[in-house]
Amino acid sequence: MSLVLATQTPFAADPDKALQRCVYLSEKIEHYTRLRRKGGSNARMASWRKSRTRYEEEFQAAGCRKFSRQLRRKNR
Repeated sequence: MSLVLATQTPFAADPDKALQRCVYLSEKIEHYTRLRRKGGSNARMASWRKSRTRYEEEFQAAGCRKFSRQLRRKNR
């Protein structure tokens, strides 16, 4: 059972590294959100959407929801 948990949560051993990674992912998601709000060509918008989706998926896979309070403080 512990092997399954270890493979699902790569940062389970070090919460500081997990929080740092979640902060990074959150910043990248916001970056691509800002770019898309400014607008651009169809190709750029599609590229930014794809990148944003990739970071969102990693954010969810890393279990970053548990750091929601810390992430809100860091984004202020």
